[in-house]
Amino acid sequence: MKKDNLSIIGIVVGIVMLLYGMLGPGTSLMAFVDIKSFVIVIVGSFVALLVSFSMNEIKSVGSYMNVVLRDTNRDKIAFITQIINLSKKARKEGMLSLEAEIENMDDAFLKQGIKLIVDGVEEDAIVNILESEMENYEERMKRGVKFFKQWGAYAPAFGMIGTLIGLIQLLGNMEDINKLVSGMATALITTLYGAIAANLIMLPLADKISLNSGKVMDFIMLEYKAIRCIRSGYTPKMIQEILSTYLEESEKVKLEESIKANK
Repeated sequence: MKKDNLSIIGIVVGIVMLLYGMLGPGTSLMAFVDIKSFVIVIVGSFVALLVSFSMNEIKSVGSYMNVVLRDTNRDKIAFITQIINLSKKARKEGMLSLEAEIENMDDAFLKQGIKLIVDGVEEDAIVNILESEMENYEERMKRGVKFFKQWGAYAPAFGMIGTLIGLIQLLGNMEDINKLVSGMATALITTLYGAIAANLIMLPLADKISLNSGKVMDFIMLEYKAIRCIRSGYTPKMIQEILSTYLEESEKVKLEESIKANK
């Protein structure tokens, strides 16, 4: 599966832009570095997630990031051409002939569907199994979106908590100029850290998971329809007509050309 590094590039460019904006006459980047503020915002908001989510959901962060970094654009034309060829083979040699094709399939959902057909499973049972897989995937992705959106909500809140802590320190040390400056820094920087963490990283990641999982589900729906068509014994032409409804007009022309090239 190809990688999509655009999200990482966007975050890096965003950080560079912010660093550039922080530079100014008489201003050092170190003025924007405060370890206490970082701990309050990042560690504090993550600890809040431990309260909100189960350990299994916390451990799933890696799988959510895999969705973010994966190129979810699939070649529908090549897929439909493959399905048409499978249907021709099934009609000519029987459903059991598809067993030899399973090992060459990279997609787990398609492989599972064809295997169920080869095993002679009833169509109603195939539908129930595949629909359960689809529902489970959707639920997992919804949890991923919720996870990062919740983190994006907690981060600014902990930024505000840090600001209040800094103001309390400031008001309690009005006579000590060094502690006064330290308290002011904590008060302002925690708010900045919370806003950056939420709006540059966490909320955009939630949106990317939602976008990519939606693309994956669109393709899975195409696969689901294709598996049902093969199981029902539809003619290759009928399968082409059904599956081409998932294509743009320009893609339908390319599909016709691909099918002709494979004859």
